[in-house]
Amino acid sequence: MASWPYNTSLWQGLRERVLREEPLCRFCARAGEVVCATVVDHITPIADGGAPFNRANLQPLCASCHSRHKQRQDNGGLLSGCDATGWPLDPLHPWNQGGNQGGNQEGAQ
Repeated sequence: MASWPYNTSLWQGLRERVLREEPLCRFCARAGEVVCATVVDHITPIADGGAPFNRANLQPLCASCHSRHKQRQDNGGLLSGCDATGWPLDPLHPWNQGGNQGGNQEGAQ
């Protein structure tokens, strides 16, 4: 297993909780696909100051999304694609900042 925080009992319990609360891959779900999550990912990487044990900084992903999309995002790129409503899948996209997550566009009726 990887090093801290992943080798702690606190992380193992939190990981289990996240996957129990949200069993589907968040990226796939936003794209209208139903895929089981197997990885708990830090939205803001720990290396960039992300909180390692903060539930709000964690998202469930399938292994494919974590490997392909998230690694590209962590390396300075943005996650490409949008959901069925045209909203960006990337949680760090400017449109998803400031309470607009999930397609709650300002002024939408």
